[in-house]
Amino acid sequence: MFYQYHSGSGKLTLGIQSARFDDDYLLNERMVGLSYKLNKGAWALNFAGGSVTKDFARNGNFCSVGYLYDIIPDRERSLIGEVPGETNLVGATLRFSPSKWETTKQQSAHPDDEFSSDEFSQSLTGASSDEPKALSLSSVGLASYNEFGDWIDNPIWLGGMFAEFNLFSGIDFRPEVLYQSAKGSHALIYSLILERNWELSKSRTNISFRYIGLSAIDEGAKALNSFSNIFAGDVLRLDAMDLPMFQAGIKYTLPTIKTHLKLQYSAQTSGSPMKEFDLSAGKKFGKRMQVNAVGGLVNAASLGGDTRKLGRVEFRVYF
Repeated sequence: MFYQYHSGSGKLTLGIQSARFDDDYLLNERMVGLSYKLNKGAWALNFAGGSVTKDFARNGNFCSVGYLYDIIPDRERSLIGEVPGETNLVGATLRFSPSKWETTKQQSAHPDDEFSSDEFSQSLTGASSDEPKALSLSSVGLASYNEFGDWIDNPIWLGGMFAEFNLFSGIDFRPEVLYQSAKGSHALIYSLILERNWELSKSRTNISFRYIGLSAIDEGAKALNSFSNIFAGDVLRLDAMDLPMFQAGIKYTLPTIKTHLKLQYSAQTSGSPMKEFDLSAGKKFGKRMQVNAVGGLVNAASLGGDTRKLGRVEFRVYF
């Protein structure tokens, strides 16, 4: 239940909603509150503030994905309030995209010239969007984020920078570095992502690698944010409290027959790590039904070193 208001290049949303920032680490959660997104030329502002409760959170009572299996005993979970006001968040990202800045300048210089768009200008200069570049900056941004509330004894603030680079052979590199400020738990959190997409006439392939680490400034410091954009693994759903962690995957999609295959590995990288390997397949039938099948292996110290097998079949109907 929400209300939206569009004004020019901005969008205001009030009520229960999914909130997500433009970086890769900070936020992807359902909340009740307010968000505002503004896209103006090369600039993008994304603000969100509200409260997260178990009634609608991703790891809550409704549509929960973190509790599909109860195979890891005494697993620590993110703190989520029972009612609004107990676990709250507020934050924003500000992103700048140089390529959009150049396009905006060209269009303003030749407002009536249909050939000033990227598509035609590249054709005229002989350049191709598929040609690899040695190194180029796609975007750079700033982030600020705070969690607080009646249930949060140690309020935290996270702030830092994120960026996206185009490397050689079409590889995208997305680094992010954040400073965590909290009583007795100051630390640096960093996320490093490498991704490559191949587009053919009848198929798409995506390969990705991600490492999220933490460098403690205070002894024993750990990531304290409850609402991140991680959720690694189909069963474990590794989150901020599980850092450091690594994830790698490959996904093959056939759009013409609405089918995909995916291999993914997720694991902690220190202590007695939890590990998960998944193979999944999915197919969409018509416009209203999708079937997904997942099989995999999970290993954790709390399981006595045993590897558990898992499997699930989902039938989704869209109305």
